[in-house]
Formats: sequence, C-alpha cells, structure tokens
Amino acid sequence: MAASTCHMVLKLKPKNNMNITLVQAECKPFETIFCPLSPGEFDKLRQAGIVAKKKRIYHIELYYRDIQVECPVQMEGKKPAGIMLPAWKLPYRKYPVFVYLHAIVLYLSGESMRAAARKTGEKYGVPKFSHSTISRTLNALTLKIDELAAISQLKSELPQAQETTDYATATAMSGQPSLVVRPRWTDSRKQAAPYLFTILAPLFSSPESGSKLAYRYFTQYGRFLL
Repeated sequence: MAASTCHMVLKLKPKNNMNITLVQAECKPFETIFCPLSPGEFDKLRQAGIVAKKKRIYHIELYYRDIQVECPVQMEGKKPAGIMLPAWKLPYRKYPVFVYLHAIVLYLSGESMRAAARKTGEKYGVPKFSHSTISRTLNALTLKIDELAAISQLKSELPQAQETTDYATATAMSGQPSLVVRPRWTDSRKQAAPYLFTILAPLFSSPESGSKLAYRYFTQYGRFLL
C-alpha cells in the first residue's frame, strides 16, 4: 500500500461536514475482507485516538465475490469526524472505479457498449455490469475532460481518431487498441474522446492506473471522479 494519502473535506450531509481521506491501496483477487490500512497501521492510529475502534462497513462486488470494505473512522476527540476510503471506492456504487473506467476505454477502442460491458464483467468478475452504465459514465467523464487533461499532463500529440460505422476496433502499430470515433457522436464527445482515451489507455494493462487517476482527481479537486 502506498504511504501517501490525501485529505479533503466533502459535504456528505447538508448539516454535517465529514473529512474524506483516500488511501492508495490495492484490492487483490483473493480478498473478501479489505481495509485500506494494514493491521499495524490501524492499531497505531487507534491507540493514538486518531481512529475509532469500530470501522464503517461497505460492500462491493469484484472477482465473483462480495467484498466487505472496512473503512476506519477518523475521530476528533470523542466525535467521528471523517472516514478513510481506498482510492478505488466510489460512494453509492457497487464496483471499484477501475471497473467503470475499463468499460469506457473498451468502448472508446471500438467495442459496442454491450460488448464492452460483457468483457468488463468477465475480466473483473462482475457479470451484472450493465451496458447502460457505460453511457452515463462516459457522459460524466466528458464533462470533466478539461480537469482530467490538466491532472494527466497530456502531451500535445494525441491519438488520431478513426471514424467507423461498424464498431470495428482499430489497432495501433504497437498492437494496442486505438481510438475509434463513431460518426453519430455529439461534437463534444468527439472532441473529448482523444483526450479521454489517452488518459484511460493504461487500464488495458493496469487496473491500478484507474485508482491512481481517481486519487489524483480527488486530491486536485476535492471531488470524486464518478
């Protein structure tokens, strides 16, 4: 687990501010109970009165398992003041952030939404992952493309978009999928797609890149990516 954390304030309830601390921590396929802190780290913070003895419990689906995510509760004196989440955990969503982002980059590489959802479900063991989620997620990311480009420090040269009407996946010289732009897309989606594809392309080989992107976004803007 990476040692660095970020500390931002989000309003989770109208009259109750809660600190959200994201912790970079990898979720492994064999785990069914997960905590973003190691037992030693948690005990040290608990003895110092920084976190409560009792954790807040969430559930996600991954690798055909229900995973219990045990999140430490930060304390200010005797009152709970915040919560520590793994960087890949999204509020009110049942899959980690990299699952959603992987589906998006598959779709941008030429897969239909249904095919992208099916392949994502097979890769991450989430068979109920829906193709309708891809459209909503892509719309949300398109609106944030300027912010994403800023934190990703994109180079001036972007991948060339290839328009297609048959969803055929274009293949780059490197053997990696490349961007495919649908003619029916809106102008805003066509403009955002090259940037978004460049940002998400590392997910083809590393799910952790999606978690790191969510972490950087939260650090910079104090909001969850999705």
